[in-house]
Amino acid sequence: MKVAWIDTETGGVDHKTDALLQIAIEIFIDDVPKESDVFHVAPFNNDRINDEALEVNGFTRDQVETFTSPMIVKMRLENILGKYVNKFNPLDKFVFAGYGARFDMDFMRQFFKKNDDNYFGSYFFSMPLDVMSFVAEGIVSGAVKPMKSFKLVKVCDQLGVELGEEAHDAMADIRATRELYDKLKRG
Repeated sequence: MKVAWIDTETGGVDHKTDALLQIAIEIFIDDVPKESDVFHVAPFNNDRINDEALEVNGFTRDQVETFTSPMIVKMRLENILGKYVNKFNPLDKFVFAGYGARFDMDFMRQFFKKNDDNYFGSYFFSMPLDVMSFVAEGIVSGAVKPMKSFKLVKVCDQLGVELGEEAHDAMADIRATRELYDKLKRG
């Protein structure tokens, strides 16, 4: 199975209006790591960036101004994806995986659209693998204690997965999410 573990850092929570600022991706084929990369993405002209979001992800507006153009990031991302998926074969796709994966998937789909490309679905199945749902299964089974917050850092703390001060760095979040997934799968 082809899995693309993806995490994003954004300028807010609305995928239609807020900027996508960082993309981290790790490609696994049949549980074997193949490739990983991190992209810092300049916002599109009309994208919003909230100060609260910058505080969370640790970027400054000055840093964001130095990020790579969205068109170049998309080309580089497609070069990676295209090595492992034939975008013209409807059965040859990645499972999009992450923590709160629908959020990241919505931002990525919108990123493609803002780049005048409606073919995000050529690379990914339409339903993501969301590790948060495995946390819910753990609560149901009694393996995970209920919590006030299900933010990645809180869940990792409770389940003994190292994330620490690197939280909200997209690659650190992916790696913690994969470790959390493995831990929850093993039960």
